[in-house]
Amino acid sequence: MLVGSPGDDVVGGGGIVENVTLDLGGVSRLDILPGTGADTLHVGDLSGSGTTHVEVNLARARGTTERDQAADAVTADGTSGADAITANGAAVLVRLTGLAAIVSTAFS
Repeated sequence: MLVGSPGDDVVGGGGIVENVTLDLGGVSRLDILPGTGADTLHVGDLSGSGTTHVEVNLARARGTTERDQAADAVTADGTSGADAITANGAAVLVRLTGLAAIVSTAFS
């Protein structure tokens, strides 16, 4: 799945969703639960969008902390300028700040 700024739209692929484009203009927060299996999520440069948070829950299902043991990958892009990105993490939580939107992952 690719999460991008307006004009980039959002493209979902794999699993049940194949090649679907969503216009998320005006969406301030994304809460993503990709489900079981190996997941790949790319958060593009969200500057110029109204999105301030992207939360990715990589648990087996919502409401649980059970992991699916599959390899997951979450990447995030900064701007073309000089970004001051900070990554903080403890146990099963990682949080990136300094991007156009805060990106958090849990239960990877």
